[in-house]
Amino acid sequence: MLCSNCFESEYHNAHISQEIVVNGAKLIIPDVECNQCPNCRDIILTHSQSLEFDRKRILLEFGEKELLTSQKLKLVRSILGLTLEDMSELLHIGKNTYGRWERDESPITYSMNLLVHNLIDRYPIAKNNLITSVRDKLLRECLVYLDEKNISLGHYMHKTIDKLHLHLDTIVIAASTDIDTLKKILFIQVKPEVCDPLATVKIAKFFQLSFENLVELLKASAHVFRMSSEISFVHTRKSDYSSEMLERQQKNISEVLEKAFMNEADLGAANLISEQYLARLKKCFADLEESA
Repeated sequence: MLCSNCFESEYHNAHISQEIVVNGAKLIIPDVECNQCPNCRDIILTHSQSLEFDRKRILLEFGEKELLTSQKLKLVRSILGLTLEDMSELLHIGKNTYGRWERDESPITYSMNLLVHNLIDRYPIAKNNLITSVRDKLLRECLVYLDEKNISLGHYMHKTIDKLHLHLDTIVIAASTDIDTLKKILFIQVKPEVCDPLATVKIAKFFQLSFENLVELLKASAHVFRMSSEISFVHTRKSDYSSEMLERQQKNISEVLEKAFMNEADLGAANLISEQYLARLKKCFADLEESA
């Protein structure tokens, strides 16, 4: 067939590498079969070649989407407020199929993974929690909170969580920690040194904090914890709260202490965190940086 571009040569069968754009990134599809003019390099595709090219493009795009784990699939439903039946109906699949993915009995298929990602992309809160690149960019923007006077790690986390509408399970999954440890740090329930240094560092790195940032925040947390041990809170209402109400109560108490502490002139000379614990934190930071 005569080239429709230069009209000087016939098209010949060829295999080329074709550049495409996926999510703003330039990617290469290798070994694309086509018909190419040897003179002007113009390319045309037959119907079968076009179908094969589309198949390769779709496979490459699937590969650019993070394969959602069972934990994240559960988190998707939780964030969107959907039941298992609701989610299955949205995806036009059986309830048992999605249930097996959530129970980690079988991996989600590439095609369904893309559909769930498309659903996530429609909701900013879901993207903040489940798309790492989106979340990390927003977390870095929240570093401006470090400029606030006497801010503790717990208060910094609260402000960031509220700003980005993060679920605690998001932090648990991403930082490979447990919910109890996270709440101890978040609500300053214990002296900072009681917490496992590796868990503390993983949570700090989730929030894009440097070692120096973490040290200053923990020093403030230690002072807030000391204040909490010196103050008595009297509750006049019933004490049989739900777990959600208890968390809200803990947050309110933390906010009262934070406000009182942030109004102090300075931290004073006392450093309430031992040099030994700080050294362990520094080593954990270095070990994680090296492993990355």
